[in-house]
Amino acid sequence: MSTFLGIKFAPLNTPLKRRLQTLAVIFMCTELSLCCLLTYWLYNSRYCALLLLYCIWMLYDRNTCRRGGRQFTWLRQFSLYCYVAQYFPIKLHKTVNLDLNKKYIFGCHPHGITGIGHVINFGTDATGFDELFPGIKLRGITLNINFWIPFHREYALANGLLSADKESVDYFFENSECGNAIVIVVGGAAESLDAIPNTMTLTLKNRKGFVKLALKHG
Repeated sequence: MSTFLGIKFAPLNTPLKRRLQTLAVIFMCTELSLCCLLTYWLYNSRYCALLLLYCIWMLYDRNTCRRGGRQFTWLRQFSLYCYVAQYFPIKLHKTVNLDLNKKYIFGCHPHGITGIGHVINFGTDATGFDELFPGIKLRGITLNINFWIPFHREYALANGLLSADKESVDYFFENSECGNAIVIVVGGAAESLDAIPNTMTLTLKNRKGFVKLALKHG
């Protein structure tokens, strides 16, 4: 491994597959920033009118994240997510069978800085969730502010994310069949601040709403 200005670089003979894995992780970690940069560029370009039209569409479409979303199921099989899973690697271990005649709320911990583990394990099929739990249809939830960021909101919706509020979860369970599930990162964004190496801090106090929702819809 070579070093330049204190930065360690991978050897030139690093296999192509490993480089693709690295690029996939870089995309996952920078997608939000890229969307913000695209918005800024459009705002300061001759295509500003297109951005204005898109913002009007966002206002019109603002409740989709609370009304079941707009998931593109083919994205679960996207090869980019497989590369991300292989990079760390991320693995999913099955410990129990799930009854298709029930609905589920999965609580995840820890949040981490970006929550990549939860996204890859449950928001995609990169670690084999669909084979391990056939028939279970998953939807993740995230902060509502993510659905007000241009272009990023479309990526979030396409990946099946919903707004993390009671109204959204209630609507989903009341209008879905058995075998559907919601994935909640219990600690939320506050827990991401405790993402420190070699520690495992759970943010749970005053976060029992997901238990009430499970009792209501279970």
